[in-house]
Amino acid sequence: MGQTLAQLRDEIYADFPQIRANTDYPVARIVRYLNEAQWFVQTELNGLGMKKWEYSAALALSADGSYAALSLKKGAVPTDMLESPSSIILISCTGVSKSGIASGPGVDPRIAAKNWNNSFMAPTESDPAFFRLSGYIYLAPSTLTAATIHYLQALTAMAADADVCGIPVEFQKFVIQHAEASVKTALDKSADMKQMETEIANGLTEQYNKLLSREATAQNETKQSIQLQ
Repeated sequence: MGQTLAQLRDEIYADFPQIRANTDYPVARIVRYLNEAQWFVQTELNGLGMKKWEYSAALALSADGSYAALSLKKGAVPTDMLESPSSIILISCTGVSKSGIASGPGVDPRIAAKNWNNSFMAPTESDPAFFRLSGYIYLAPSTLTAATIHYLQALTAMAADADVCGIPVEFQKFVIQHAEASVKTALDKSADMKQMETEIANGLTEQYNKLLSREATAQNETKQSIQLQ
């Protein structure tokens, strides 16, 4: 089980005792640092290929998805989706006669407005497409009847002392490091947050690669054991 918000905060106070009970560093500020830290670590792990936060949900499609003279279907963006241009992995679509996959992260709305009226470039049920705009996902063609979105879910912010950090245990030390980097930057304006984030990202990559290496070794040992039987 991961560390709680209270435990993470106590680790920061242990390393920076001068900020405990300091009015310039209220609890809310430290909580914000920790939440920013876990979102930073989550984003880095997503980029490395971690599948932990992949999620899917049905889109409630509406027929009133017209845009730039295009007749489209639209559905609201999931409220728990990570705010990143690459958060949408794909959308699995079902049409009147065929099904297809619309690959993420989608297209630029301006490209859709320019090209989708062209019969040779317009999306089809077997090759659908989408774009995101103003809190909605617009899908083409308009004959689509159902869609399931596969996306990266955002971690819930920690608020209560008993809330558990959503980062896997083996990577939670990087949450502490990032939060403490925020403290260092606040205490010393000359501290380079960008450089510290680069170092944390490099540490995450090394740790992640070690995890993959251990898993590959375990799989090879299992295969060898089966072959010897």
